[in-house]
Amino acid sequence: MTRSSDAEQPRAAASIADIVASALLWVVQAIVGVLSVPAAAITVMGTSNCSTFEGDGYASCGGDGWIRAAVWTGGISATILLIACSYVIVRRLRAGHRASPMAALFCVAQLVMIPIVMVIGAQSGPV
Repeated sequence: MTRSSDAEQPRAAASIADIVASALLWVVQAIVGVLSVPAAAITVMGTSNCSTFEGDGYASCGGDGWIRAAVWTGGISATILLIACSYVIVRRLRAGHRASPMAALFCVAQLVMIPIVMVIGAQSGPV
């Protein structure tokens, strides 16, 4: 009699709870990713007044290039993180592993992007 190896045994199916949790975390990540773009854009709405005249006591006006960079960074990072999260979730579920911890990790990474894009947008100063 030959003994079957672990590689020949069928994989365990992913639990329904893990699939649902992974899908919900993916949706939350998508929502947070969409919100990161307006979060970058609102950094321009500071209360500081600016002026193009020197010596009038106001801060000099900043450029809007930083706002565009922040919006693009938010949008591109959200897209890349969602695609990567989708790939990892499907890959782990097909392998019979839990996917929800990885989905949660991608969700945290997306949350970290909000302050990053806000800092990038704040570099523009008052416009």
